[in-house]
Amino acid sequence: MPTPKWFRQAKPTRSIVPLSRFVSDSIFALKTGGYGCLFSLAGIDDEGLTDLAINDAIARIHGSLQSLPDGAHLYQYVRIRKGYEIPAKGGYGNPTVAALVSDRRSFLNENAHLRHIELFWCLTIEPSANHSFGKKKLTPEQYGRQSARFIAQIQKTAEILTSQLSDLLGLTMLPKHQTAAFFSYLLNLEDWSLDRRLTSNENVDCQLVNSSVSWHQDHLRIGKHYAQMFSLLNNPAGSRPHLFAALQDLDANLILCASWAPAPRATVEKRIAQIEGFLGIFKNKFLALAANIKNPENLEKTIGSRAAEKGADKLADILHSVDNQGHQFGFYSLFVLVHSRSQSDLSDAIPSVPGRGAGPLHRGDHRQPGCLLRHVPR
Repeated sequence: MPTPKWFRQAKPTRSIVPLSRFVSDSIFALKTGGYGCLFSLAGIDDEGLTDLAINDAIARIHGSLQSLPDGAHLYQYVRIRKGYEIPAKGGYGNPTVAALVSDRRSFLNENAHLRHIELFWCLTIEPSANHSFGKKKLTPEQYGRQSARFIAQIQKTAEILTSQLSDLLGLTMLPKHQTAAFFSYLLNLEDWSLDRRLTSNENVDCQLVNSSVSWHQDHLRIGKHYAQMFSLLNNPAGSRPHLFAALQDLDANLILCASWAPAPRATVEKRIAQIEGFLGIFKNKFLALAANIKNPENLEKTIGSRAAEKGADKLADILHSVDNQGHQFGFYSLFVLVHSRSQSDLSDAIPSVPGRGAGPLHRGDHRQPGCLLRHVPR
């Protein structure tokens, strides 16, 4: 009997782990040839803040992200875990107070749906496809110089972000053991993985994996957890602070990941040229040409022509904004992972996910998980 195709293509779980080793106490190397680091954030409590204060905070964050170099990727994570142990004293001298505290804690545990909500940023600098080790254009010596440059860039960028945003967001770069615990949770989805400690700076992928990952028709199975992936289908219609805040209200275990990578000017210009070329087709459409074959002066008055010219004007505005650095263009994506040990709990939470954010979400994109793990070659 021939071996099934899915069995031949199956790989160990560690193959989806992007980390290969740690080069310092905070900086890790990626299998793609890049480097990265992880930050924790306290966030901003916008309740009671004025619009002026919120706008000032947005401007500071936007200005800080302008310093991201070419090849940088910023992954913004929200990790939500159901359940929270309400702190209390070991004992109370007054029995009435003890009874009141006990009743209150019981009420909150049953009705408040308390959760852990934690914020993280993961910053990476990765080489382009034609600048990876093993390509003809890159010798071992050149690869070594590239690695040294990337490490220096990631250190400098991390220092700039921390100095500019530590007082505003509580941005703190995490050491390797906390970084390993973060990625261990992404791979295992269990609270015990948060106590992960590395025994070596090498072979990090093998040390982080303790659960198998299987792909089913309508869900993923990660260890003992059932999981469902969602990805943003279209770009958001607008932008505002806390754009996807409604997703945090779901009574479910969630991992949200928003990915942002600034686009170099050359990339923006290339994309604009492609769009302009596409729009140019409308200026001489075959149907318009056939309809006005005897009156060529009408060709430039067609609807398609006017639409093309209008589109070109808008593209010129984009280039103008790039020149003035008033805006920064790049690639944005959003992924949501919902998981539970109970398949019924997962099924109950799934209908609440699409439509709760600012843009439509697409269900079932298992091959592109919503986190840094998706950049590992399959």
